[in-house]
Amino acid sequence: MISEVYLDNAKRLLPFAEKYNIKLALHNHKQFAEEGFDVDAIFALSPLVMLNFDVGNYYGSTGKHPNDILKKYHDRIYSIHMKDMTSPTTTPPNTNQVWGQGETPLIDVLT
Repeated sequence: MISEVYLDNAKRLLPFAEKYNIKLALHNHKQFAEEGFDVDAIFALSPLVMLNFDVGNYYGSTGKHPNDILKKYHDRIYSIHMKDMTSPTTTPPNTNQVWGQGETPLIDVLT
């Protein structure tokens, strides 16, 4: 199952994941840049709660290197969504780009 990575979504969907013993892969958009967002609290709900990590959305909203999240939560990342975006300080900010024309450090992520 895939949904947005919010605590309420995880709590709502987790009973189904537990019933059928399947992973709940939550997808990020701008959540990591939102004040008060706590992915650790979401992961604490169950080992079935995983992350469908979108490196473009993470970089585009935070300006931080996605490898930091990949290293820290490598055991909770179920899949990686690759895309190229502009940074939050570029004009226009946080915008999808053709691969190789954005600023997401895709080569670093792939290596």
